[in-house]
Amino acid sequence: MAVVGASTSATPETGRSKCEERLRSSEAFLPRRTDHGMGEDFAELVAKGPQGILRGNVVEISPDGALVYVTLNGGTLHMLNPSTGGIVKTYDVKPVEEEWSVECRSGIGFHLSSFRKIAVFAVIDMPPRGSNEKVKSRVIALTHPSGDVLFTSSPIPGRVSGTPLISSDGKFIFITRNTEDGTVGHFTILSVSEFGKVRFTEASDEFKVNGVVKSRAPYGPPGIVHNPSRGMYSGGIGNTNDFIAWADSTDSGRADIGLTRGFQFPVGFGGIDFTVVRTIKLRDVGFTSSNKPVMSKDGLNLYFTGTRSSVRAWNAMDFGGPLSWRADLARKKNDGLQPIFSGATLSNDEKKIFVGSAGATFVALNATGTRGGKLLWNKTTESVVLSEPNISPDDKRVYFIEARGGIVKSYDVRRGSMKWRVDCAFYLPQDANCLEGRGEGSFSISQNGNTIFFGNTLGVVTALGVAMEPTVPPTAAPTTLSPTSTPTHLPTSLQPTSLAPTISPSTLAPTPVITPKPTVSAMPTSTAPTTRPTKNPTIEPTRHPIPAPTEKPTTQKPMSSPSPTAAPTPPEKSLANVLDTSAANPLNAKMCALSVFLCVAAAFFTVV
Repeated sequence: MAVVGASTSATPETGRSKCEERLRSSEAFLPRRTDHGMGEDFAELVAKGPQGILRGNVVEISPDGALVYVTLNGGTLHMLNPSTGGIVKTYDVKPVEEEWSVECRSGIGFHLSSFRKIAVFAVIDMPPRGSNEKVKSRVIALTHPSGDVLFTSSPIPGRVSGTPLISSDGKFIFITRNTEDGTVGHFTILSVSEFGKVRFTEASDEFKVNGVVKSRAPYGPPGIVHNPSRGMYSGGIGNTNDFIAWADSTDSGRADIGLTRGFQFPVGFGGIDFTVVRTIKLRDVGFTSSNKPVMSKDGLNLYFTGTRSSVRAWNAMDFGGPLSWRADLARKKNDGLQPIFSGATLSNDEKKIFVGSAGATFVALNATGTRGGKLLWNKTTESVVLSEPNISPDDKRVYFIEARGGIVKSYDVRRGSMKWRVDCAFYLPQDANCLEGRGEGSFSISQNGNTIFFGNTLGVVTALGVAMEPTVPPTAAPTTLSPTSTPTHLPTSLQPTSLAPTISPSTLAPTPVITPKPTVSAMPTSTAPTTRPTKNPTIEPTRHPIPAPTEKPTTQKPMSSPSPTAAPTPPEKSLANVLDTSAANPLNAKMCALSVFLCVAAAFFTVV
């Protein structure tokens, strides 16, 4: 991908006809910070072949807030300035051999310490059609924030599943991958100091469920907790090394028989003798999952999303033992095994968990305690949610993106009331065909909670100011709206001046990055949710199974979002903006009389 032109005209051409052709391109507004909070610079990016942000790709701000990383399905990585959207660096991964192609369905793994600052991602090398070659993968490590390549690993057989994870000391990279046409899973450890050398790998093996021998299984993406309180499995007491968990992903999460698995370096492991290293078979379960699990910060709670549109949890219990709770969510009426398409997200206090169901609903559940798995609220969505939601730092708002049209929504965490809804007509007003883009990839929120960064399958990246919540839905040209009664905990100096979500907050301008329109893979469509859950699998006992919600979800009426104009300039603050200064106000008359008396008194004492 290369910058081929720039324009300073106020109204860019959409270039959408080019997107309909083989040579796909798109043009979008590229704001710059100005005195008025909105610039008039435009950029056009053109690439050969499809490039977009698909399921598995990410738009992620680094933990230190220095860069926004964007992975594209064609193997390109962009590093953006989070304040301006300008491209700081672009890394185009080259194929391993001629006639091979590169794909990417990976996010970014970070390790930022005083000793080492790196960002890692994975690419998949696809052999030419008709050849006998097998799919391979590579792990690429970059120095942060310079973006220089630290190493590219040698090709590893199979397709990497999800995002590479980095150990808390920055010495090792953990991946799961699948070989034999995606039927055999492997857990693999690479050494950072040895430039991505494979130090350990272990394949899935045959296993038994109720005495029946099952074949090897592929692996889903891994999740990690750094330095947990202990390993929550037999033999894990006293082990505070990083813990990694994942599940089998047979039939892309539709199979109802599988295993949950884990890994933890043994106590006292020195990083040299890998003969003492092994994976852990946690439990035979009645589900599989193509999503990474989520764990609490202390490593004592584990949550999976997967088969039967369900969430399964272990709360302060042996991960190899019975479930603590299970919640069956909405799914297609005629598809009993339909899986949830994304991972879940815990609130910052880890008391609630949020996820989109397979049946076009978004739910909040109690995460722990005697009411673990109980429904807090349930909202109907306009399409399925394919990426994990994000939570504001103050735990007051949850944000999620619906697949169709990239609709962004904000809900009150406690009450479940919708605060606002915006579609691409709001944040991409110049693109008449923006609804062609889907919101599939993962998105992120800035550390101060001011801005969310997201993209779509057309490769357009947007920064949306969301910090100060309006009391009415966002408008295209917000005026001086009244703030909510429960503002965020951030200091006012960090807040955008606009109350409604806007693509041009004063503290962080929106940042579209344009890449060519990809060939969007067909994703599952949604239908109305079922009214009752399916029967729990008998091989998967739970402490207290949770049925599907019986109450009819509240349907939020979609609200129109007209095309925005330039961001408004906040009015100058004056006494007249704060007080009623009319003479008819009795309080003002008294205040004026008091002021005259004080002035006369001051003059008298000055003369004396």
